[in-house]
Amino acid sequence: MSELIKLDKTQFSSIISDHREWLSSGGRSGKQAVMKDYDLLSVKLTGLKFPYVDFSDMNLSGLDFSESDFSHSNFNNSILDEANFSFAKMRGADFTGASLKKTNLTHADLLSTVCSKATFEGAELSEATFIFSNLQHANLSSINSVSAFFSGAHMDMANLNNSSFLSCDFKGASLYKASMSQSRFNESIFVDANLDSADLSASTFTSANLKRANLVQTNQKDTFMSDTILASSKSDEPIISFNISGPTNLSISYNVVRDQISYLTDAVNPKPVSLKEFLSLPGVKGKPFMQSIANAFVNISKSIHHSKSKGK
Repeated sequence: MSELIKLDKTQFSSIISDHREWLSSGGRSGKQAVMKDYDLLSVKLTGLKFPYVDFSDMNLSGLDFSESDFSHSNFNNSILDEANFSFAKMRGADFTGASLKKTNLTHADLLSTVCSKATFEGAELSEATFIFSNLQHANLSSINSVSAFFSGAHMDMANLNNSSFLSCDFKGASLYKASMSQSRFNESIFVDANLDSADLSASTFTSANLKRANLVQTNQKDTFMSDTILASSKSDEPIISFNISGPTNLSISYNVVRDQISYLTDAVNPKPVSLKEFLSLPGVKGKPFMQSIANAFVNISKSIHHSKSKGK
C-alpha cells in the first residue's frame, strides 16, 4: 500500500476549488475530489460545503466533520470510528459497509442515505435523521438515541439489540426480521411500521405507539409494554407469538382490539385460557377495563383452539 500524501492548507484549498468547478460545470471542467490517496489529519474538515466527494475505502477514524455538508458523498467501506459528524449534512451519502463505531452523529442529517451493512455500534444518534434511509443489515447495537428519526427507513434484518431508542420515530419503517432484543423503545412511534418476524424479546415499549404496526410472527417473549397503543395492529392469523410467561405488562394499554386480545395465547401450543388464569395475570387483576374484555378474550381463545383442532 502506497504512503498517503500529506495535505497542507494550500493544497487542500486547490482540491476544493477544482471540485467546486467540477460541480458547477456538470463535470465538464474541474476535477471531482477523490480523497483516498490523501492524509487528512492536518486539514480542517469542519464547516465545509463539500458535497459529492469520494471518501471511499479510507481510514477517517477520529476526524471532525461537524457542521459540514457532505451530501451525496461516498464513504463506502470507510472506517469512521469515533469521528464527529454532529450537525453535519450528509443527505444521499453512501455509507455501505462503513464502520461508524462510537461515532458522534447527534443532529446529523442523513436523509435518504445508503447505510446497508454499516456498523454504528456504540454510536450517538440523538436527534439524527435517517428518514427514508437504507439501513438493511446495519448494526445499530449498543447505541444511545433520543428523538432520532427513522420514519420510512428500510431496516430489514438490522441489529438493534441492547440499545436505547427513546422517543424515536419509526413511522412507516420496515424492520422485517430485525433483531430488537433487550432494547428500550419507550415513547417511540411505530405507526404503520412493519415488524414482521422481528425479535422484540426482553425489550420495553413503555408509552410507545404501535398503531397499525405489523407484528406478524414477532418474538415478544418477556417484552414489557405499559401504556402502549396497539390499536388495529396487523396479524396474519389470530394467534401470534406474544409470550406472557415473562413480565409483560398490559395493565395500562388501551385501544386493545380483537387481534391484540389474541396475543395473550401461546403460539407454539395454542390452547384455551381460562377466565381465572386471565384475571390472575400481573397487571390485570383489579383493572376494570381488562376485566371487561376477559369474556371476549376467553371466547376468542376457545374459538381459535377449536378451529385449530378441527383442522388437524
